[in-house]
Amino acid sequence: GERFDGLFPVVKMCVESDLPAAAGLSSSSALVVAASLAAARSIDISLSKKQLAEVATKSERFVGTMGGGMDQTASVFGIEGKVLLIGFKPKLSFGYLSLPPNCSFVVCDSLVESKKASIAQKHYNKRVLECRLAALFIGKYVGLKNWKSVGTLGQLETIGPIECDLFELERIASECFKEDFYTKSEMEALLAVDLIQFFQSDTKLLQILEESDTFWLQKRAKHTFSEARRVRSFCELCQSFDSGNESEEKNIFIELGALMDQSHESCRNDFDCSCPELNNLVKEAKIKK
Repeated sequence: GERFDGLFPVVKMCVESDLPAAAGLSSSSALVVAASLAAARSIDISLSKKQLAEVATKSERFVGTMGGGMDQTASVFGIEGKVLLIGFKPKLSFGYLSLPPNCSFVVCDSLVESKKASIAQKHYNKRVLECRLAALFIGKYVGLKNWKSVGTLGQLETIGPIECDLFELERIASECFKEDFYTKSEMEALLAVDLIQFFQSDTKLLQILEESDTFWLQKRAKHTFSEARRVRSFCELCQSFDSGNESEEKNIFIELGALMDQSHESCRNDFDCSCPELNNLVKEAKIKK
């Protein structure tokens, strides 16, 4: 992208938003996107939408969260009435899908705040490290020669000595990890590496390693693989829908709803990113009145 070598002017911004803060609706990412666009305009830099999404993603990491870019991309490229399918490997890509007619999403506020930036090390960023550790371990388990270079769980689907689809990767995750947590010393023994030395170039991961000693690898891997599988199933259902078939319309709502139920259960049980209030909201919403 373009580089600015001059002095940044003083920019005073007035922000108005109807998104509740720290409610899980990507308000922070939306703010970073808006601020990035305003800052670029103030110094006469023109950014494409893709550049804006990439700049906003990198910028938000300065507040401490190790985000992947999904929220910022959705803020930039989202279109009313369309589903946005986002990919990041090998580079940012996206596409649009249409939902079946009469399909609605109800967004509820549980009134619980999750301030990611202030608790990132203990929760948000720690899950990033757990997924990285799980990817390294599975890479070594399946016999990858370059397993130390595996950066994400998603890479395991496209590299390796065996063809691994998402179902197979879920099975491997259930097979190679114990259900309980691992300590740092256990991981070092299994990987035969000094983790502090291995991650010495990443200060955020080093801080987590210094402050934590419980890492849930099986749960994080199972969630990641199963969630990717559910995304693909959701897209396939939307693409195959026949709007002229009334019975099919009822069935597709049931199938899409089941996928979202499974997603919440996985977030709650395997990724630990839910809370009692949200769980209760989901439970109440499913009760037939």
